[in-house]
Formats: sequence, C-alpha cells, structure tokens
Amino acid sequence: MPAAAVNLLEGFHKHHIVPKHLGGDDSPSNLVLLHPYDHAIAHFVRWKMYGTHGDAWAFNRLKAWLDSGDIVTGKQIGRAHV
Repeated sequence: MPAAAVNLLEGFHKHHIVPKHLGGDDSPSNLVLLHPYDHAIAHFVRWKMYGTHGDAWAFNRLKAWLDSGDIVTGKQIGRAHV
C-alpha cells in the first residue's frame, strides 16, 4: 500500500507583499507563502512601521486564531486572508 501524499504547502498562507488595500494585486510577484506565525509577525511589523489599520486588524485576527489552537485543524479565519 503506497504512503499517502504529503502536501508540504498545506497550512501556509499567501501574504501580499504590497497589501491589496494599498494597490497590491494577486500576481505571483506580489505573493509569498508564510507559516501562519510568520504571517502574523509580518502584519505586526507592518502595523508598527506604518500604523495601518488593515495590518492591525490582520495581526489581531491571526493572533486570536493562532491562540485558539485552530492552526492544528487548518480552519480558516473570518475575512479571507490568503
């Protein structure tokens, strides 16, 4: 019996380098894959550097989601962030 295929990218988030609210798009050159913890950190850093409401919102939602333990089940959070 063959082993089950492993999706190495499962659970990673697509993060917009230039946020959509600042004119960023979904092109491959504007997206990076981040571990959910790193995704939260990226939004925290942007929030501290630029004071943007969208990054504060994203950081708080990601942090709440990570703190809830849902990262293990792979559940998505509220507004689409990937």
